[in-house]
Amino acid sequence: MVKVRKPVPLSIDGAINIDQWLQSINTHSALVRSACVLAQLAGEGITVEHGLSCFQQSLGIAEKIAELNLGEDAIAAALVYPAAEYAELTGEDIQEQLGSNVAALVSSLERLHNISNLQKRSTNSHKQIDGIRKMLLSMIKDVRVVVIKLAEKLCAMRAIAHLNDDS
Repeated sequence: MVKVRKPVPLSIDGAINIDQWLQSINTHSALVRSACVLAQLAGEGITVEHGLSCFQQSLGIAEKIAELNLGEDAIAAALVYPAAEYAELTGEDIQEQLGSNVAALVSSLERLHNISNLQKRSTNSHKQIDGIRKMLLSMIKDVRVVVIKLAEKLCAMRAIAHLNDDS
């Protein structure tokens, strides 16, 4: 079944309406709301490489995680991870604001991101890189990390496809 994506709800002033967005993913979690606010503040004015704002990227990833019913910690991690990657949001900030479970998920996501960067910059053989990737993936204790990373890639592909449609 194909689900049609609804546009992100906007306020009268054009800003993203967090309360309506939370309703659209059927959550009333204080943790997820706090993660939204933190992601919005940390990612304000930052655009990721495929043209979305950092916060729009966060919302897209979190929507996918909510659809998969992975829980409020995973949704919160999906929301703040792009801000941790592109902005100045630190692991300490995340742990202080959202707790150790969310901070651990984001830390694992950052490690997974570093694997991708290693592959891009490395002059090592593909076999060595694959071996390192497999070793690091086996160290990930929570499968939700991989699912969040896949949701991030899906959002990026959608954004790129949308850019191509506009051309």
